[in-house]
Amino acid sequence: MRQWEQFEIDCADYIQTKYGSEYGIKAIAQGGSDSNLNDINIFKNDKFMFNVEAKGKNAQSGQFVVKYDIDFSKYIYGKKNFSLYNAHVESILVELNKSKEYLKNIKKTIKVDIPNNVSANWIKEYYKSKDVKYFISEFNTEKIIVHIDNFDQYFDITCNLRPKKSGSANIARTMVPSLHKALSLYYPDHNIKIENLEFSENKRLLLKTNSTLFEKNIEKPEFDIGGITYRFQLTKEDDTTYYIRKLSSTANPTVIFQIASKISQQPSDLSKFINDLKQ
Repeated sequence: MRQWEQFEIDCADYIQTKYGSEYGIKAIAQGGSDSNLNDINIFKNDKFMFNVEAKGKNAQSGQFVVKYDIDFSKYIYGKKNFSLYNAHVESILVELNKSKEYLKNIKKTIKVDIPNNVSANWIKEYYKSKDVKYFISEFNTEKIIVHIDNFDQYFDITCNLRPKKSGSANIARTMVPSLHKALSLYYPDHNIKIENLEFSENKRLLLKTNSTLFEKNIEKPEFDIGGITYRFQLTKEDDTTYYIRKLSSTANPTVIFQIASKISQQPSDLSKFINDLKQ
């Protein structure tokens, strides 16, 4: 299990252990590898109350893709973003389009020079649209619970523009023999043996091995197949079986918000959280 996935589970367990019995709530971790799902759902008497987003003390907190429009020589908002276009996006696009530093071929991370409140307001609006009311994070080793309206009081926020590979697709049957050969050459170096690589009934390609791959930190292998480099992503089905998909080779310019916790728990946010649990 990846570190950030374990952090989500640990945060849900923390809320459940500390507040579950006293206020009759259930904290359920459900985000996992799907970034479109909320991290932690809070229920009371089987009724949904609100979502809590788990963020490490240094973490990414939202992103959106931009596209360079050749006809108009400027960046525009990507069509496949899950977040909604809003005034905060417009402010960021204005900044991106006024400097040649951003308009060149992006091959590395560039800090976007925008006011901190623009980044903070984008983050707040994005997570409010997902019914998130609180964040749970850490300051040093202390767990902190943050009301979404006070997000920028707790975190330093950096807005970056960088290329990011995005998207994935099922693997074509014609690629399977070449992939099997590449895996057979790659995995023995990690003491891993392929036991099976075949499509399931629902047409998902499943890889079965003799080992737990995530523990070896090779859940995103990369191979040269026929002179072309391919990247793959594995999703765990059980301890030794993984759903394997081909990752996109396209690197889209992406606006990414990076956060770092800066203060300890403030009593007012914790009081708000407890009062909401009492409802």
